[in-house]
Amino acid sequence: DCPGTAPGASEECYVAGGCSWEVGPWSNCSTVCGGGLQNRSVGCPSSDISDCSASAPASSQACYSTQSCTWTVGDWGSCSSQCGAGSRARSVECASGVDGDCDGLARPVQQESCYDTSACAWVPSDWGECSADCGPGLQVRSVRCPSGDKRDCPDTLLPASQACRATAACRWHQTQWSLCNSTCGEGVQTRSVACSSGEDD
Repeated sequence: DCPGTAPGASEECYVAGGCSWEVGPWSNCSTVCGGGLQNRSVGCPSSDISDCSASAPASSQACYSTQSCTWTVGDWGSCSSQCGAGSRARSVECASGVDGDCDGLARPVQQESCYDTSACAWVPSDWGECSADCGPGLQVRSVRCPSGDKRDCPDTLLPASQACRATAACRWHQTQWSLCNSTCGEGVQTRSVACSSGEDD
Protein backbone atom coordinates (compact mmCIF):
# COMPACT_ATOMS: atom_id res chain seq x y z
CA ASP A 1 0.00 0.00 0.00
CA CYS A 2 3.12 2.23 0.22
CA PRO A 3 3.58 4.49 -2.69
CA GLY A 4 6.50 4.23 -5.06
CA THR A 5 9.44 1.77 -5.19
CA ALA A 6 10.43 0.12 -1.96
CA PRO A 7 13.87 1.11 -0.64
CA GLY A 8 16.66 -1.51 -1.06
CA ALA A 9 16.83 -4.13 1.62
CA SER A 10 20.59 -4.82 1.15
CA GLU A 11 23.73 -3.11 -0.07
CA GLU A 12 27.38 -3.99 -0.58
CA CYS A 13 29.77 -3.49 2.27
CA TYR A 14 33.48 -4.24 2.91
CA VAL A 15 34.93 -5.28 6.25
CA ALA A 16 38.55 -6.35 6.64
CA GLY A 17 38.74 -6.56 10.40
CA GLY A 18 37.88 -10.25 10.54
CA CYS A 19 40.21 -11.39 7.76
CA SER A 20 42.73 -14.07 8.67
CA TRP A 21 45.04 -16.21 6.58
CA GLU A 22 43.76 -19.50 5.18
CA VAL A 23 46.39 -22.23 4.69
CA GLY A 24 46.12 -25.55 2.93
CA PRO A 25 47.85 -28.83 3.91
CA TRP A 26 51.54 -29.37 3.25
CA SER A 27 52.36 -31.24 0.04
CA ASN A 28 54.58 -34.30 0.02
CA CYS A 29 58.32 -33.65 0.16
CA SER A 30 59.74 -32.96 -3.30
CA THR A 31 62.32 -35.71 -2.83
CA VAL A 32 61.94 -39.26 -1.54
CA CYS A 33 65.52 -39.46 -0.27
CA GLY A 34 67.30 -36.52 1.31
CA GLY A 35 66.54 -32.82 1.56
CA GLY A 36 63.72 -31.27 -0.45
CA LEU A 37 60.88 -28.79 -0.32
CA GLN A 38 57.18 -29.01 0.46
CA ASN A 39 54.55 -26.40 -0.36
CA ARG A 40 51.06 -25.35 0.70
CA SER A 41 48.54 -22.77 -0.41
CA VAL A 42 48.36 -19.54 1.61
CA GLY A 43 45.69 -16.88 0.89
CA CYS A 44 43.50 -14.19 2.35
CA PRO A 45 39.74 -14.96 1.98
CA SER A 46 39.10 -11.49 0.54
CA SER A 47 41.66 -12.19 -2.22
CA ASP A 48 43.45 -9.04 -1.12
CA ILE A 49 46.46 -9.99 0.98
CA SER A 50 46.57 -6.53 2.49
CA ASP A 51 43.30 -7.33 4.33
CA CYS A 52 44.94 -10.06 6.41
CA SER A 53 46.86 -8.86 9.41
CA ALA A 54 50.43 -9.78 10.28
CA SER A 55 52.87 -11.55 7.99
CA ALA A 56 51.68 -14.33 5.74
CA PRO A 57 52.48 -17.86 6.94
CA ALA A 58 55.22 -19.64 5.01
CA SER A 59 54.04 -21.28 1.80
CA SER A 60 57.09 -23.54 1.55
CA GLN A 61 59.49 -25.21 3.94
CA ALA A 62 62.45 -27.54 3.87
CA CYS A 63 61.74 -31.23 4.34
CA TYR A 64 63.77 -34.41 4.62
CA SER A 65 62.65 -37.85 3.53
CA THR A 66 64.25 -41.28 3.75
CA GLN A 67 61.32 -43.39 2.64
CA SER A 68 62.89 -44.43 -0.68
CA CYS A 69 66.60 -44.13 0.07
CA THR A 70 68.82 -46.69 -1.67
CA TRP A 71 72.55 -47.34 -1.92
CA THR A 72 74.31 -46.03 -5.01
CA VAL A 73 77.52 -47.71 -6.20
CA GLY A 74 80.28 -46.53 -8.54
CA ASP A 75 82.28 -48.55 -11.04
CA TRP A 76 84.99 -50.89 -9.79
CA GLY A 77 88.46 -49.38 -9.79
CA SER A 78 91.57 -51.08 -11.15
CA CYS A 79 93.08 -54.07 -9.40
CA SER A 80 95.82 -53.02 -6.96
CA SER A 81 98.12 -55.59 -8.54
CA GLN A 82 98.79 -55.97 -12.26
CA CYS A 83 100.43 -59.33 -11.77
CA GLY A 84 98.81 -61.62 -9.27
CA ALA A 85 96.37 -61.25 -6.41
CA GLY A 86 95.21 -57.81 -5.29
CA SER A 87 92.09 -55.89 -4.35
CA ARG A 88 89.81 -53.35 -5.99
CA ALA A 89 87.32 -50.87 -4.59
CA ARG A 90 84.31 -48.80 -5.59
CA SER A 91 82.33 -45.97 -4.03
CA VAL A 92 79.22 -46.92 -2.02
CA GLU A 93 77.00 -44.22 -0.55
CA CYS A 94 73.39 -43.57 0.32
CA ALA A 95 71.54 -41.55 -2.33
CA SER A 96 70.91 -38.82 0.25
CA GLY A 97 74.62 -38.43 0.94
CA VAL A 98 74.09 -39.57 4.54
CA ASP A 99 74.86 -43.27 5.01
CA GLY A 100 72.68 -43.43 8.11
CA ASP A 101 69.61 -42.86 5.92
CA CYS A 102 70.17 -46.30 4.36
CA ASP A 103 70.76 -48.18 7.62
CA GLY A 104 67.79 -50.43 7.03
CA LEU A 105 69.26 -51.78 3.78
CA ALA A 106 72.14 -54.20 3.29
CA ARG A 107 75.22 -52.23 2.27
CA PRO A 108 76.76 -53.39 -1.04
CA VAL A 109 80.33 -54.69 -0.99
CA GLN A 110 82.82 -51.82 -1.30
CA GLN A 111 86.01 -53.85 -1.71
CA GLU A 112 86.76 -57.26 -3.19
CA SER A 113 89.72 -59.40 -4.17
CA CYS A 114 90.89 -59.46 -7.78
CA TYR A 115 93.51 -61.19 -9.93
CA ASP A 116 95.25 -59.49 -12.86
CA THR A 117 97.99 -60.75 -15.17
CA SER A 118 98.08 -57.84 -17.63
CA ALA A 119 101.58 -56.72 -16.60
CA CYS A 120 103.15 -60.06 -15.72
CA ALA A 121 106.74 -60.41 -16.93
CA TRP A 122 109.65 -62.61 -15.91
CA VAL A 123 111.93 -61.06 -13.29
CA PRO A 124 115.52 -62.34 -13.27
CA SER A 125 118.04 -62.04 -10.46
CA ASP A 126 121.66 -61.03 -11.09
CA TRP A 127 123.93 -63.64 -12.62
CA GLY A 128 125.89 -65.70 -10.12
CA GLU A 129 129.64 -66.16 -10.27
CA CYS A 130 131.15 -68.35 -12.93
CA SER A 131 131.44 -71.96 -11.77
CA ALA A 132 135.04 -72.09 -12.98
CA ASP A 133 138.04 -70.09 -11.74
CA CYS A 134 139.89 -70.50 -15.00
CA GLY A 135 138.37 -71.45 -18.31
CA PRO A 136 134.85 -72.32 -19.36
CA GLY A 137 132.11 -72.65 -16.75
CA LEU A 138 128.44 -71.88 -16.08
CA GLN A 139 126.60 -68.97 -14.51
CA VAL A 140 123.09 -69.38 -13.08
CA ARG A 141 120.37 -67.03 -11.88
CA SER A 142 116.80 -67.30 -10.63
CA VAL A 143 113.92 -66.32 -12.91
CA ARG A 144 110.51 -65.84 -11.31
CA CYS A 145 107.03 -64.62 -12.17
CA PRO A 146 105.89 -61.89 -9.70
CA SER A 147 102.49 -63.54 -9.25
CA GLY A 148 104.12 -66.72 -7.99
CA ASP A 149 102.50 -68.73 -10.79
CA LYS A 150 104.69 -69.21 -13.86
CA ARG A 151 101.59 -69.73 -16.00
CA ASP A 152 100.80 -66.01 -15.63
CA CYS A 153 104.02 -64.93 -17.38
CA PRO A 154 104.77 -65.13 -21.14
CA ASP A 155 105.57 -68.49 -22.68
CA THR A 156 109.13 -67.42 -23.51
CA LEU A 157 111.09 -67.99 -20.31
CA LEU A 158 114.27 -66.01 -19.76
CA PRO A 159 117.37 -68.24 -19.62
CA ALA A 160 118.37 -69.28 -16.12
CA SER A 161 121.95 -70.27 -17.08
CA GLN A 162 124.64 -69.22 -19.53
CA ALA A 163 128.16 -70.15 -20.45
CA CYS A 164 130.96 -68.12 -18.94
CA ARG A 165 134.74 -67.99 -19.06
CA ALA A 166 136.94 -67.08 -16.11
CA THR A 167 140.58 -65.99 -16.16
CA ALA A 168 141.14 -64.65 -12.67
CA ALA A 169 142.85 -67.82 -11.44
CA CYS A 170 144.57 -68.85 -14.69
CA ARG A 171 148.28 -69.68 -14.38
CA TRP A 172 150.99 -70.86 -16.74
CA HIS A 173 152.20 -74.43 -16.17
CA GLN A 174 155.51 -75.61 -17.54
CA THR A 175 157.45 -78.89 -17.46
CA GLN A 176 161.14 -79.41 -16.75
CA TRP A 177 163.59 -78.56 -19.48
CA SER A 178 164.50 -81.47 -21.76
CA LEU A 179 168.06 -82.55 -22.37
CA CYS A 180 170.02 -80.47 -24.84
CA ASN A 181 169.66 -81.83 -28.36
CA SER A 182 173.33 -81.47 -28.92
CA THR A 183 176.00 -83.52 -27.29
CA CYS A 184 178.80 -81.17 -28.37
CA GLY A 185 178.47 -77.44 -28.73
CA GLU A 186 175.37 -75.32 -29.05
CA GLY A 187 171.94 -76.93 -29.05
CA VAL A 188 168.39 -76.43 -27.92
CA GLN A 189 166.47 -77.71 -24.99
CA THR A 190 162.66 -77.50 -24.75
CA ARG A 191 159.80 -77.74 -22.32
CA SER A 192 155.97 -77.64 -22.63
CA VAL A 193 154.18 -74.48 -21.49
CA ALA A 194 150.36 -74.37 -21.17
CA CYS A 195 147.69 -72.16 -19.58
CA SER A 196 145.73 -73.88 -16.84
CA SER A 197 142.53 -73.05 -18.75
CA GLY A 198 143.63 -75.30 -21.61
CA GLU A 199 143.70 -72.31 -23.93
CA ASP A 200 147.00 -70.53 -24.53
CA ASP A 201 145.43 -67.36 -25.97
